[in-house]
Amino acid sequence: MKFKTKAGWLLSTALIAIGVTSNLGGASAATSATGESSIGEVTLSVEKFTIGQGYYLEPIQVPFYKDENGADLLLRVLGEDNMKYQGTAESNFYMTSLKDSTVEAKIPAYILSHMETEPTARESGDEWLGELDYSKEAGWMSVINNVPPDVGPSDYRPQDGDVIRYQFTVSGYGSDFTTSQWAEGYIDFADKDDLTALVASINSSADKADKLQQADIKAAYDNAYTVLKNLESTQASVDSAYDGLAQLVDWKKRFADAGTISSWAVNAVETAVAKGYLQGSEGKLNPKATITRAEFAKLLVNVLGLDLSTSTNSSFKDVTKEKWYFAYVNTASEAGFISGYNGLFQPNESITREQMASILVKALGVASSSGAVTVKDAAKISAWAKSDVEKAIAAQLMQGQDNAFDPQGRVTREMATVVALRAYDYRIGHPAVGA
Repeated sequence: MKFKTKAGWLLSTALIAIGVTSNLGGASAATSATGESSIGEVTLSVEKFTIGQGYYLEPIQVPFYKDENGADLLLRVLGEDNMKYQGTAESNFYMTSLKDSTVEAKIPAYILSHMETEPTARESGDEWLGELDYSKEAGWMSVINNVPPDVGPSDYRPQDGDVIRYQFTVSGYGSDFTTSQWAEGYIDFADKDDLTALVASINSSADKADKLQQADIKAAYDNAYTVLKNLESTQASVDSAYDGLAQLVDWKKRFADAGTISSWAVNAVETAVAKGYLQGSEGKLNPKATITRAEFAKLLVNVLGLDLSTSTNSSFKDVTKEKWYFAYVNTASEAGFISGYNGLFQPNESITREQMASILVKALGVASSSGAVTVKDAAKISAWAKSDVEKAIAAQLMQGQDNAFDPQGRVTREMATVVALRAYDYRIGHPAVGA
């Protein structure tokens, strides 16, 4: 296609048109054909907001490799079958259209008000979205780090952390979604790069499903999408959506006392928070506070993925239906790994290390230990707990410090989290246990 106007010529040199169907998930996991390691990651999205069709490719993180240019990256991630282009990856690469059979357009009013003629319609069987669709000014353009690039894909070299957003323009050669060196934007457009990158990090994370099972994160994530898809979103609404989501998915921002967590517990706490096993209170995790028997029961029930008991009765006189821990204690009791004394569970009492060892080995069905406890304070271990402590140490679920187990020592929240995650790993390695 040849453009007859100067603006059209500028568009033809600047457009980077690409496409990928929504079922091409896994693009973020693309690997080099030669097996080489990536040298960085970019955020990539493909957007059809100007015609009211949402994302073509939702934001994801994409690795790139040595000597790759923008065209190489697009061809590798999106696939040649999904695009039509001119030139080659090495020279004058220019995407003309992408495979997309969605034809109904809902163009925002502010764009319609700038169009000199009524939008044209695509035919219902048309499988490609590209130049001249809906208007004579239509095509695909890119914005890299919120700036339209002055080079094409063949000459663009990805840099770690770049945010690449490909967008369909239907009017004004990009003025309908950005302000560029070639045209003034129709409205003041917000910078959405940080929010796009944050959403991409969630979409590309291995624990995305775990994160989105948490109601507060799901609500903030959905709000981020609403703000991103709206071309008329204000900068204030974009920033607010970013702050709300970031504080939930970046646990160090979410909890004011995250910096007080011991170095040996940081990874376990991060995992537990991400999976929803561990929640704080009033913006704090209180990692150094002792954990109660009820709190540990809840933590272990969550980590082991047990279905909560629906029983309305309790085996313990001090565990009543109105208490937050009622279902968790019942679940642990029915699973056979907690017990009380004289009909009492003492849910608010701090748990001791030997009590925790006993609960762990019962919950996991740990086999008998082949040897006696060798810790120097073995004599301090209660007779009823000795066998379970031996099993817990042998299974590497717990360990002492300076060859001492400290059986009567109180367990902090960070200690309990580390041990609970070890229990999770043990359960994965012994899938038949407790089944």
